[in-house]
Parts: sequence; structure tokens; C-alpha cells
Amino acid sequence: MSESQAIEFATHFLKKTPFFYTWDVLHFLPRDYIQYNEPFEVWYSGFTIHFRGIDVGIAGPVTANRVKFGIYAGQVVTDVQIYSAGEKPEIGEVVYEERDGRKVPVGKRYQYDTNSEGSDCWILVQWESVRDFETCIGY
Repeated sequence: MSESQAIEFATHFLKKTPFFYTWDVLHFLPRDYIQYNEPFEVWYSGFTIHFRGIDVGIAGPVTANRVKFGIYAGQVVTDVQIYSAGEKPEIGEVVYEERDGRKVPVGKRYQYDTNSEGSDCWILVQWESVRDFETCIGY
């Protein structure tokens, strides 16, 4: 995946596109895993959101039907185990790096569902952009 494709992917999440086909962004048939794991940024609705990467794991054999592989970008997956009445379920997973012997948060990883069982999509947002990203997606 190129940087421009990563930006287009990320824009779908920020716009909360209900569903999009990966073919429409990539213009090639993904095999089993696509990723862009370099920092990039997207300007959206007055915010500059800094991303650390995008990973899409695709389960199953490569077939012509893979063109129909898509991502539900309108709703981030929530952690239903910690949901309680009157409170929002948690979204995302804090990612840490070790610095000077301490764990320091560097980003937050969000999961989105796909239309293929066993497949998933993860985006990683830089720590300083987490609040803006969550504002954009309405969380």
C-alpha cells in the first residue's frame, strides 16, 4: 500500500463511510495482508490527524471474489466486555513503547470489521492525535 492509498483509507474512517471496497482504494487484488506502517497525516474537518499505520489481514484464499472484500468504516469496534449501563464501551487499544525503562503511550490502535469472516482492519493513530481522531469519528 502506498502513502496516498493509506491516506485514502484513513479518510474513509474519518468520514465514517458505512462501507467501502478495498479494490476502490488499492486498484489491485489484495492477497492475504496489506499494510502501510510509516507515519502519515490526514487533514480532515479542521484537524490534522497523525497516523502510525494501517494493517488489513485478509482470511481465506485469493479469488476473483476478493474484489468484493470491504471494510465497515462507519463504526469502530468496541470492547463490549467492559460496557456498563450508562457508559460508552471503550474503543481502541493504547500502544506503548519503552523509553528510559518506562512504558510511554505512543498511539492508539482501532479495529474495524470487514465483510469477510476472520479478516480484520486496524488503524494506529499517533498519541497526540487520539483526541482529535475520536472527535472526528464522533466518539
